Amino acid sequence: MFLRQGRKDLGRLLSFLSREPDLNLFLISDLEAHGLDSPIVACWADPDPVGDFRAVLLRYRTNFLAYIPDARPVETVDLPGARAILAADDTWEFLSGTPHSVAGFLSIPPGFRKKTLQTFSRISSVDRFRPCHAGFPLRPLESRDAGAYLDLRSRIREFLVTIRLEEAADSLESGRWISVGLFAPDGSLLSSATLTAINRQAGMVVGVMTRPDARRRGYAGACVSWLCDRLLADGRHPCLFYDNPEAGSIYRRLGFDPFAEWRMLERGPAAPEDLGKT
Repeated sequence: MFLRQGRKDLGRLLSFLSREPDLNLFLISDLEAHGLDSPIVACWADPDPVGDFRAVLLRYRTNFLAYIPDARPVETVDLPGARAILAADDTWEFLSGTPHSVAGFLSIPPGFRKKTLQTFSRISSVDRFRPCHAGFPLRPLESRDAGAYLDLRSRIREFLVTIRLEEAADSLESGRWISVGLFAPDGSLLSSATLTAINRQAGMVVGVMTRPDARRRGYAGACVSWLCDRLLADGRHPCLFYDNPEAGSIYRRLGFDPFAEWRMLERGPAAPEDLGKT
């Protein structure tokens, strides 16, 4: 049975999730940053008879994350209980996790519009890293750059989630995002990448984007390289998702190695091309 977790359960949750720390980077980072007393984080877990967990379901703002270890058969998890948690919340927009972790959630009304399966990659050690940012005029983004950041983001059709100006400015000011960019002489942002979900072991590279008329000049790779260099210097390793083969080739040149698959499910009626897929 999925049970709501409280402050006393935090240590046991982190211990369970840390068995696969990269795969659970978002879950661990949300729990470390906010704990279980925050209104923006809620967590449920399915305990087994010996005091361990079978699975974890976490809500961060309007997004749910699911984790079922690959070694755990899905049918041994209380999936009806997890479905009931999602069915009782009418504010969430996305559910994500490994294909194994989200497989049991596909029948939740009103269904899902499944998104592209993504490749989860990481640079596992500093020896694997091949930097490429030297010589590029990069600088960290500050809260005053939030408008330029969102203007660039609005030009990239792949980005699904809307971000408000105040949220972007606050994330840059507070350090929840560590972003870097390359600017044109007129002050517009040409390319950018961001680190988020940073915990004691790793961080996630997100929001890699280049203005369409400035692509294929090495800007995106340089931005990602700058962030990786910073993270690795702190003893943490970078992780990221991609579903674009061209982006994948850039990341592999930097030293990223694929190690898992990741699926994001968007709440809503299933698209015709998704029907019958898992």
